[in-house]
Amino acid sequence: MRSIHRLIPAVLLVLLCVIILKASIPQVPTGTWADGNPLSVARTGATATLLPDGRVLIAGGQDASGNALASADLFNADGSVSAAPPMSTARYGHSAIFLMDGYVLVAGRHTTDRRINNTAELFDPLTNT
Repeated sequence: MRSIHRLIPAVLLVLLCVIILKASIPQVPTGTWADGNPLSVARTGATATLLPDGRVLIAGGQDASGNALASADLFNADGSVSAAPPMSTARYGHSAIFLMDGYVLVAGRHTTDRRINNTAELFDPLTNT
């Protein structure tokens, strides 16, 4: 009987956590779109890489004037957007992939003057560097 009295608060705590976490995830009806939070800058030609923790790394691209961007954003699992550290090199039209070792590899690019470069860099989602 004592174990049941100990189990009830634990079950209630788990249910409360599930309710709170479920409420924090934006609910979008099936078959529809919903506006999200804006990125730090409007961009095109960026990459979007799904991270294991549910965030999406949105890196590089071009701004409205056609300039290559080094900036990056993180689209968080709760629907919010936060800034990620900028890449070392501004790039658009590049590739990005999540690697088995936990890093994101960003490679290749076009520059603002449309020249191609063969540089690459890594992002560590655990340390946000």
